[in-house]
Amino acid sequence: MFSFLSLAAILITIIVFCLVFLLGNSYPRKTRYFLIGIIAVLLIIFLWIVLKILSIH
Repeated sequence: MFSFLSLAAILITIIVFCLVFLLGNSYPRKTRYFLIGIIAVLLIIFLWIVLKILSIH
């Protein structure tokens, strides 16, 4: 179960960063960094929740 969750997190990260870099060309540089920052925070929260769930079991 842990390997599945970590694999899912890695795949989500890769997909999101690909989308950011594909869409980022149409945004100014500050907006691109802002989007990357938001995505990084969301990924940290997601991984923290996953670790909390795994530590309960």
